[in-house]
Amino acid sequence: MSATTDEPLYLCLDQGGHSSRALVFDRLGRQIAAARQPLTASRTDDERVEYDACGLVNSLQRCLQDALQQLGRRASSWPGRRWPPSVPISPAGTGPTGRR
Repeated sequence: MSATTDEPLYLCLDQGGHSSRALVFDRLGRQIAAARQPLTASRTDDERVEYDACGLVNSLQRCLQDALQQLGRRASSWPGRRWPPSVPISPAGTGPTGRR
């Protein structure tokens, strides 16, 4: 049975220590799209690892865009197809209102 464009799709976003991922599954749990973006960590000392907040958000945005491209026509029926918005997203505390 082939998938139709009106079947529900399920998006999973995973933010890990080495990469961000977007996975899309159909109603039967079959993976139909996958995207991955590597992350770069900075070590401040022997015990602490930090990630750039904007870099994390951007990596998730790129993963979502890649997954949507893989879906092709099926993505046109997904309500979130217009995400990411054209306005850049700034994680809390990193935009103009978060500066002191």
